[in-house]
Amino acid sequence: MLRYILVGSVLVILTLVALSLLPAKKQESPRITIDLTNVSVALYPLSDPVAVWRFTAPNLDYDPESRETKLYNLVEGDRSVAGERDFSLVSDEIIIDPAENLIGNHIEVHLLDADWLLKLQGRNGEPVTIDQSKGKFLTPMLDFTGRGLGAENHAENVSVNFDLTDFMSDCLDATCVNQFSDKANPKEQR
Repeated sequence: MLRYILVGSVLVILTLVALSLLPAKKQESPRITIDLTNVSVALYPLSDPVAVWRFTAPNLDYDPESRETKLYNLVEGDRSVAGERDFSLVSDEIIIDPAENLIGNHIEVHLLDADWLLKLQGRNGEPVTIDQSKGKFLTPMLDFTGRGLGAENHAENVSVNFDLTDFMSDCLDATCVNQFSDKANPKEQR
């Protein structure tokens, strides 16, 4: 009798060991996205605590796994600092990444004080990034117009801070055109 119990116990143990060695089936959870319509969103970036971004869009998708928010057909967007709007923006699609940066392929920014329109454009899969921690627009291509500028202004591989005091552009392999009006000499300068 003891022999049967011992043999039975060994068989159960061997069966359990064999089952534990089988590859486990990977349980896949469905990808969940939260979709909202007719939304107004406020963003309070940790890296820029005095700034508040506000967006209004007909469609928003939030992916909890990647922690990205996508705003589609942005109707209105703006940034305020200490309660004063400093610029507005529009875009077909903007992604707010986990670092609170704004990313898109085409973003138009209107700098209110300077009265300049910046058309930021991605190129070859490289998007436009509005970097919150650096306070900069990073864009492969930039066309800009506004008060004090000529009609045609283009720069490539641009890094410019939000108040336009630090403008860097790499035009070695590109054509860049900048025109500024000179009050003393009204003809345009290139």
